[in-house]
This record gives sequence, structure tokens and C-alpha cells, in this order.
Amino acid sequence: MRATFIRITLASISAGIWVTSAATATDPATRAKVTAGYLQSPMIFEMNEGQSDPQVKALARGSRYGLFLTSDESVFVVDPGAKDEAVVRVRNLGANPAPQVSGVDRLGSTSNYYVGRDQSKWRKNVANYARVKYDSIYPGVDLIYYGNQQQFEYDYVVAPGADPNSIRLAIEGARKLRIDRNGDLLMETSRAAIHQHKPVIYQEVNGARREIAGSFIVDGNRVSFQVGDYDHSKDLVIDPSIVFKTYLGGSGTDQGLAVTIT
Repeated sequence: MRATFIRITLASISAGIWVTSAATATDPATRAKVTAGYLQSPMIFEMNEGQSDPQVKALARGSRYGLFLTSDESVFVVDPGAKDEAVVRVRNLGANPAPQVSGVDRLGSTSNYYVGRDQSKWRKNVANYARVKYDSIYPGVDLIYYGNQQQFEYDYVVAPGADPNSIRLAIEGARKLRIDRNGDLLMETSRAAIHQHKPVIYQEVNGARREIAGSFIVDGNRVSFQVGDYDHSKDLVIDPSIVFKTYLGGSGTDQGLAVTIT
């Protein structure tokens, strides 16, 4: 089932408490300190235990953005709940339809959902993770999501002998895709342009990172990666990143009514 039918509900976002505190603080130094702390905090992922649409495997939420991961798609929401919220979907074309999806690097916090009066629908002690891993999203290729409140990253880890050209993306929800002078991919939406940095491509050789030349290739709404010469006997990492500090709060509407982090 396509993620088009995902029901996205972000009425309450616990992480928004940080930004609301910063936005309402009267002392500029305090406001700057709180905001800086929030931006450096890790992105918190949850595996779906009934707190979201059944198609969603994992999710992460912050102030003025939401990220939902299905079997083959990442759904990025800007200004969730707004009348003109922007929803951008990045789908892995030709991918494994049922990869194993798991949380990695368990965090000390948990999430609790107390939505509605029916306690059977409440969700308590939902584990938080720093990363989410998809095993074999393509043959010989794993996909790992991670980041912080300022930057979201996804790594394709290509095993020796696997083909990086198998990685092909379809982007839906953006009015226009274009590559700027720095090689970054701009996904223009009704709210703003989602900025995706030129992919960092590298291999670990004798304990040191060796960068490989590479870039985005855009054809309509399809995106793939151009990869330069590399050692096919070693793992190859393709690491694009999305910067969304543009979307962080200050609206005064972020609140944590139904989700708590403990």
C-alpha cells in the first residue's frame, strides 16, 4: 500500500516544548542557549507500536516537522497541522517491499501517548532510538536514518559487489527539483525549499575516510547518484543530508499535550 494514504497526525509534539521555551523566554541569552541546546539534541526515532498509521514503520517528530518511515518511503512534513502544510515523499524505486526495519542505538528516554479517553489506545514506554536501519533495502545495500534537530541524514551502505546504481528515488510533493551551484538538491514546496546537501560519498581505508567523487542526478522527479571510481572490495557509503533548521519553531503553537518524554 502506498504511503499516499498515511494519516498524519501531529497535534502534540513533545520536542516542541524546547523551542516554545526558547521563543517565549524574555532573556535573549537564555533564548539562544535553549535553542542551541535543542538544535544539537539527537533526532529521536520511535518504532511504530500503534501510535501512528499501520503503514509507518518508524517516526521522528520535532518542532514544525515530522518524519514518517514506511517500508519503501520517507515522508517529510513541514509545519504539520497547518492548513498549507507541505508533505514531501521520497520513495525508493524498485526497493525491497518488506525490508527488516529496526531501531538502533537505544536512548535513555521513552515516549508516552495519552490520546483520548480509551486507555486501550494509549501507548506507554515507547522506546526511543538514535537511528533506524533498513536491512537490504536493495540487494547488498542497507539504509540508515539518523540526525539531530538541525540536520537529518540517511546513509546508503553499499556492500562489496553491490551496485550503487540500483539506488533510485522518486520525490513527490515538491513543486520543483533543482540542483544549485554547490551541487545541493533543492526541493521547493509551498512552505519553503527543503535543502538537501550534495551527497558525501566515502569509504573507510586503513582507518581513514577516503572521499569519493559524486553528485545528484535529477531527471524530472527522479533522483539517483553519480559515483566516481571506488574500491569495489570495500563498503561504500552514500550520505546525503537534509537541513531543516529553517523550519524550527518560534510560532508559539508548539505544545506537548499528549506526548511526554521521560
